[in-house]
Amino acid sequence: MFIHCQHVKEVLKCVHKTNFYAKAKKYEFYSELVKYLGYILSLSGLTMSDNKVKIIQVLWQPLIKTINNILNNLIKQKSYGIIRELNKKS
Repeated sequence: MFIHCQHVKEVLKCVHKTNFYAKAKKYEFYSELVKYLGYILSLSGLTMSDNKVKIIQVLWQPLIKTINNILNNLIKQKSYGIIRELNKKS
């Protein structure tokens, strides 16, 4: 952790030398959890936020239903065609 603190100080010194300034309230140091663009980075790894997962599920449900309907219709058409062919042969 000490080395990390040194790196942060060094970066802030470089920023200060170039006359850039930052509002302290916009930044957070020594955090064990970072939320960014719908992801959560923590000590245990990278995960999606629950909100992002819910949005994806809501958006995909109508598409999945449509695909299932198309596939079911194709299966029905194929099975009717096979039954017709079998009836012709007998």
